[in-house]
Amino acid sequence: MEVVMRVGTLLFASLLGLAAGTAALADTGYPVSGRWTYQDAKADGPSPTCGGRVMTFTGMQRFDTGGGVSQYRNVRTEKTDATTYRIVDEFFNVMIRGKAGLTLQIRDPDHIAILLDTGEGFMLRRCGNGQSGADQASE
Repeated sequence: MEVVMRVGTLLFASLLGLAAGTAALADTGYPVSGRWTYQDAKADGPSPTCGGRVMTFTGMQRFDTGGGVSQYRNVRTEKTDATTYRIVDEFFNVMIRGKAGLTLQIRDPDHIAILLDTGEGFMLRRCGNGQSGADQASE
């Protein structure tokens, strides 16, 4: 009888741990979505045109039209304060599989700042005027 109680207690504790882990993973994802441009990133409001280099956040993936890696998959997003997020992404290309860390700060609904763990930082401006995928920054 005592063995059955111990097994039951361990099973219950395991299920609680699994539920807590699932809840923590449910918050994983990018805090913004849609298309964001590198061009004229500090100008007011959304960009009326989004030609050239853009970064697109779609679900658990982000795509960058410039640079050495074009596709990233979100592994973890942790909110560090009201507007700042610590993000870890995974990437694959023909020769390399790795992880990249960054800090993303939402400056306002139309502007975000990204600081890569390598020390490189840049601003992005939301694509506007009804362009496909141009969602607002989400909380």
